[in-house]
Amino acid sequence: MSSRPRPLKPLFLKFIDGHMLGLTGAKALERTGWTGKRPDVKAAKILAREDVKAEIAKRNAAIASKYAVSVDRIKRRLAAIALGDMRELYDENGRPRPIHELTADQAALLGAKKRDVITAAELLGRDIGMFRETHVHMGPDGKPLAPPVFNFGFGNGGPGAATNTRTEGS
Repeated sequence: MSSRPRPLKPLFLKFIDGHMLGLTGAKALERTGWTGKRPDVKAAKILAREDVKAEIAKRNAAIASKYAVSVDRIKRRLAAIALGDMRELYDENGRPRPIHELTADQAALLGAKKRDVITAAELLGRDIGMFRETHVHMGPDGKPLAPPVFNFGFGNGGPGAATNTRTEGS
């Protein structure tokens, strides 16, 4: 027995091509020519395969390497935008400094709008756990809510039970 992995079927390769383009699983599957029912379910099953996951990881690594993308580099750029000081872009007389004199962090601020700064700060904050979402379900007395009770009214006179709505004389 050879330990060499078998090559992926053409359908899987074409599906991965679509997935790498950012298509939904169903759209990527349709792109392969697959015509079965529930393409979303089939796509989820394909994405769960170890050989498909490995191929996607391999392609993502190649893209990251090609563009020198790393988690550290992205976080540094976000920090430069979120925490940068716009005053550093100007000289002591208030004139813009020549672009060749700016550091990479300072250059990241060029063209940054207020929403870009806010978004960068939010992404960094989420990454370090600053903005954890919690859902607390408490009653007005501060105690946990009781589990819901469903009354479908089968044979006990509750909602949905047959009632006599006729009044005498009508």
